Amino acid sequence: MVRSADSASGYEDTATESIDFEADSGAYLSGSGIARTCSRCPSGYRDGAGADSISYCVGEFTKYGDENTPAMQTGCAERELGTCNPGSCTYTQRYNGTIISDCTPSDCTKPQTCTSASTNYYLDDNDDPERCPDGYPNSAGGSGGVTQCYSDTKSRPWSGSQVNGTTPTNCYSATWGSCRAEDMDACSYVAYANAAGTGDGTIKSGCSSNSANCTKQVASVTAKSGFFDAGTYCSACPDAYPNSANGNDGGNGACYMSVSGGHYVADAHDTTTATCAAGTYKGSHTVYYGDTSSCSACSGQNQYQDATGQSNAHNALVHIGAVAAYATVARLKRPAGHVAPAPGGRHTASVIKPKMQPM
Repeated sequence: MVRSADSASGYEDTATESIDFEADSGAYLSGSGIARTCSRCPSGYRDGAGADSISYCVGEFTKYGDENTPAMQTGCAERELGTCNPGSCTYTQRYNGTIISDCTPSDCTKPQTCTSASTNYYLDDNDDPERCPDGYPNSAGGSGGVTQCYSDTKSRPWSGSQVNGTTPTNCYSATWGSCRAEDMDACSYVAYANAAGTGDGTIKSGCSSNSANCTKQVASVTAKSGFFDAGTYCSACPDAYPNSANGNDGGNGACYMSVSGGHYVADAHDTTTATCAAGTYKGSHTVYYGDTSSCSACSGQNQYQDATGQSNAHNALVHIGAVAAYATVARLKRPAGHVAPAPGGRHTASVIKPKMQPM
């Protein structure tokens, strides 16, 4: 008896003589003897030839690979993930779980895009994080390129020129030394890398240049008239000694006063003059600050001084003439052998003729 599967009514006998029959594809034999029959394999296991039992029903199945998430890139702080398409493959398996033919599908890894670099990294043109280059090892991270990397503190040497300054006020001339050391010091700065990452780009902080000229220090000066050199500047002469020569360099000792005749400076730095004493004289003269002057005793033409202490030859002649006239009158009136008194009540043995000095 042979049985075959009928989609409408299941399986039914087509012969009564034989008990030898086999199941069609997707079906299996069940029962025994006259009760033996064919049944459809379970859903999903109808892909093989007719089976002797349900355990041998065969199904074809598909395996799919995985979408793997990659590890974060070194130097990346934030990223975006894409999708990928894993592979697939077909394998066969019996209903009892036995694998007839197996396969291994291919996995895929999701693409990632770094959107923000970590500290001390930058994003290259492909948005991959790169460590900042030597010489510019620092960055705050973020989405910038290599120009966001910056240097440690660097030193920029001075490259300017030393130039003469302006002659100090009230000075006639000046000589110049060199600039102060601090005016020629190096300066500190921090720079971002250039686009190639090989040199300085924009200055982050500190000096952008160090080439300003510096002014030399005054080494010495000479003073204008009325002033004296005070080392590296010029000061007004003292009020009582208001004069000095143009181009003087003698300190305040270059200042002087003009003293009129009959006067002198008694003590150094005196601000007023003294009058010569009677019997002394002094012509007009100059006294420098810190110096003194003195009067000289009268002699010859200068034997007499008026109330100012100034030598006066005319007064001396008048005085001498008066003495001579007085002596003549005395001779006319005196008795024989009498000695007339000199002016002032003193007696003299004879009249002394004055010795005239050339004018």
